[in-house]
Amino acid sequence: MDTMTMSKVEAVSNFLYGEAQLLDDKRFHEWLALFDDDGYYWVPVDPQSEERLASPSIFDADKPFLEIIVNRLYLDTAYSFLPAPRCCRFVSNITILNDRQGVISVRSKLLYDEYRTLEAAPDDHRSLAGTVHHELARKNDGFVILSKRVDLIQSAAALSAISAPI
Repeated sequence: MDTMTMSKVEAVSNFLYGEAQLLDDKRFHEWLALFDDDGYYWVPVDPQSEERLASPSIFDADKPFLEIIVNRLYLDTAYSFLPAPRCCRFVSNITILNDRQGVISVRSKLLYDEYRTLEAAPDDHRSLAGTVHHELARKNDGFVILSKRVDLIQSAAALSAISAPI
């Protein structure tokens, strides 16, 4: 691998690691700022889905809707987020699939681990895993997210509410 390609892989990897850290730290406004104004975040029910707007989704939001969700996470009335879970996201197997016309297509693996203590369910713990597809555009010295798609391996299972971005 040449030096230029390696530096691109490192830059993309560092961006994805930084995104995961923002989410783990519950710095949702900073995470939202990573998205392009036309960006979106999608978790389809069927990982084989090709058409975002024509497919059932676990989660589907463009940036304006993500802003509403993020703002709600900071309210005392966000009951699905109380108490806020402690989360850890592991990002690995980062592969650049394509880089053309300023758009970088990236595939990675994600393991999301969440824990919180609820009165109704003490020691509530869950793990979600899947493949993440990012479309990134270069902006200034970094990247913006044009799209983020998470294909969960357990997408067909009954999932409890996902209260924060994974």
